[in-house]
Amino acid sequence: MEEPYHGLSKRAASELSRQASKYDFTSEVSPGIWKVVRKSDRAHYLARDVSPWLLDHGSDTPSHTSLLWLLDNQRMIEPVMAVLNHENLVNFIDWVQLIGWKDSKHPEQVTHFFIYDYCNAGTLENLFQTEMRIMPSSNEARLEVPIEHDRFLPESLCWHVLCSILKGLAWLHDGIREDLNPNTNEYEVFDAGLDWQTILHRDIAPANIFFCHPHTMTVTYGQCKLGNLSKAFVSGHVNGVLGGRVPPGPGKVLAGRDDFETQEKLRMNKDMPMYHPPQFDQPYTIISEYRSVGDILMGMMVKPHMAAIKHMEYIRDRSEEAWNQTFSEANYSADLKDLVWELMSRTELGHQATFELYLRAKEGFQNFRETDRDGKAMVTIEDVQVKHAEAEAERKASETELTGRRNEQLVKEDLKVRDEELEPPCPNPTREKLLQEIAELCQTTVERYERRNHQLEA
Repeated sequence: MEEPYHGLSKRAASELSRQASKYDFTSEVSPGIWKVVRKSDRAHYLARDVSPWLLDHGSDTPSHTSLLWLLDNQRMIEPVMAVLNHENLVNFIDWVQLIGWKDSKHPEQVTHFFIYDYCNAGTLENLFQTEMRIMPSSNEARLEVPIEHDRFLPESLCWHVLCSILKGLAWLHDGIREDLNPNTNEYEVFDAGLDWQTILHRDIAPANIFFCHPHTMTVTYGQCKLGNLSKAFVSGHVNGVLGGRVPPGPGKVLAGRDDFETQEKLRMNKDMPMYHPPQFDQPYTIISEYRSVGDILMGMMVKPHMAAIKHMEYIRDRSEEAWNQTFSEANYSADLKDLVWELMSRTELGHQATFELYLRAKEGFQNFRETDRDGKAMVTIEDVQVKHAEAEAERKASETELTGRRNEQLVKEDLKVRDEELEPPCPNPTREKLLQEIAELCQTTVERYERRNHQLEA
């Protein structure tokens, strides 16, 4: 008979309670969601009360079917936090618990909180409102987006969103990331492991693309993050992008559009053409993710004539002929439009690593920054990171040079002291005469003892 599950062990519970002491809960931004501040560096995050999800619904105690049991006994929390750890994803920062929380029913009731990134500049959906469009430009200044007759949002923001989302998806799809190496001041490619299993987001929409205010006044746009992975699908399908020990899985990654569906049912429709907008029974694949990104970029290029949600429906539901005409008339660079067109026209046969698409977007963005007036005026997060890394490298080099000079001076002083200790004392006649007398006395005494010994032997 299976032992009942009583929840976290005392050691695990004590650790989660200790983790909670690292944060100050400051204000409730919405029911069950609090803004918290990490005491060590005063960084701001959001804490969500997840107790109802961790326990069985309608029960105050966990069981073998609860999410708490899965995260605790199956040790799933570490892998989840490892996946949700990317600059372009809303990261899972910590898991804490509080006893006797103010909303608790009993003084000893335990309340669990998951702590996430705090994206304090709203979502992309906010910019699709017809009344006012505010750019996430800085903490102090809020700039209204300029509206032109043949374009909507600035091309610089389009590139920023495109590169950010593709970079985050490259991590979910391929397990490949690009991070700044502080030792070389250059961005290098790293991978998570040899046998990465594709993760599909399944809900790429303007409401799930979040912005953060820049950390410095010089940066044009703050971080752009893909969030809300409530519909994420961990495929179990090794895609072989990293060339690992396990050969790539047969076929392609398939998922239901919203809820869980068996692979057997999905494969009944696996040869269905990738219609757009997607059909009800059409399986969800990586190509579906690309087309969602393409939709969003198209929504950023076309002025909305209705509410934000209706705007995206308008973009998706247009006929191919109308879509092509609107797209061709949009006043954006050929590089950007070519990439969006490719995202919308890709097929499973032409699938490549998402990271390669990101690199192409990054190259196009760099070309925009070198050739376009607005692009040249941009200051990106990466620019600031590289400058900070260069300044830190210069500081370390200067510190190393000063340390070397100080060590050289110490060595010289040590040698000088040693040489002074080894030098003979300066000549002193009185001292020399006294030493000579002592030596003669010693010699006379030795000779006297030797004669005495000879006499005794004879």
